[in-house]
This record gives sequence, C-alpha cells and structure tokens, in this order.
Amino acid sequence: MDVTFKACRKKPITVHAAQMDEDYTVETLEGNMSGKKGAYLMRGAQGEFYPIKKEIFESTYDCVNE
Repeated sequence: MDVTFKACRKKPITVHAAQMDEDYTVETLEGNMSGKKGAYLMRGAQGEFYPIKKEIFESTYDCVNE
C-alpha cells in the first residue's frame, strides 16, 4: 500500500468545564457515566456532557477568558 501522510493539527474547540466538589453521575451520549470528586464535568461543542479525570483535564486543557 502506498500512502502519503501529512502532518495535521487538531482544531482548537472551546469546551466548558467545571471542577466538581463531590462524586457525580451524568448522562452522556454513551449512557450514564460517573465522575469522582475533583474531576471535571465538561460540556462539549455540541452541548454533550462527559466526565474527565482531573489529571487528564489539567494536562490537556487550559482555561481561557471568554
């Protein structure tokens, strides 16, 4: 197979997030998911919700002023 790959960068998309003060459960596109105290609850570009672990959020996202 002859394939030529190009370098690509993921488009920056603004999401909204809140760090949670207690364990929580949220309905996501994949069904109910749980998050732990200190994790983040994110609302994606299409209005969908999902939990994200604190360590992953903080290494992947920077909060911005809108």
